[in-house]
Amino acid sequence: MRIANIQIVASFELDQEITFTVGDGLKKLKDSLKGQLHLINVPEAAPPSTPRALFKAEDTILAVGYDRFDFNTKPPKHINDSYESSMTFAHDKVVHLFHELINGAVKYRWTGIVTQLEFPLGDSNQSALEVIAPIIEALIKPNVQDKDLAAFNLQLGFMQNGFNKIYSIKGYENRKLDIIIKGDAQVVNLSDEDYEIIESGVQITLDINNKPNPSGDPFGDMAAVIDEHFESSVKLLDELNLSEVLK
Repeated sequence: MRIANIQIVASFELDQEITFTVGDGLKKLKDSLKGQLHLINVPEAAPPSTPRALFKAEDTILAVGYDRFDFNTKPPKHINDSYESSMTFAHDKVVHLFHELINGAVKYRWTGIVTQLEFPLGDSNQSALEVIAPIIEALIKPNVQDKDLAAFNLQLGFMQNGFNKIYSIKGYENRKLDIIIKGDAQVVNLSDEDYEIIESGVQITLDINNKPNPSGDPFGDMAAVIDEHFESSVKLLDELNLSEVLK
């Protein structure tokens, strides 16, 4: 198993002047982290969560919407097989960012954390749909008979310990994306079938938030949601009835 991506969201009450509200904090982050700051023009009718500003640092992207700060990072390869190390890495990154933006500037509501887990499986030439087939049998035992699987994406959610939890399961595949020029036309062909599958497996996304029971303290909530992620990761495969398939 590896942690491919971690997303941390801090939601706050609607602020249609958010780029001005947190403008000084964004400028401080730009200077201290040597990052890039971009203001985005979006249609007036766009949803509040749509980013109005993007801050990009070396391994971090922070999107600022009218009602949330949305942080994304990819744990480095030397730690991405450890849930604890990867979450600690993300926490340490986001705390510095959020300190500049949350404290007193916005009316905080709740915190959510989404981890994207990948379980590489199968031969290098197996597609995502071929790899996911045993997972389907373990989870829902459909009567497919002689039908060819064309798509699979399962999502389930429930409340536990005062948190909302949502699990999403699907297959994934990585391909060797060398640019292929066919003939003399110098046309770049981006069809999937032209590129070799170098890895495929099962992707499980775990989304936990404390919408039902926020404390009002964004940093305390972040720590609580991270703790719940740790506990859920230990029981993840057993709870999904996949411990025999994804050993």
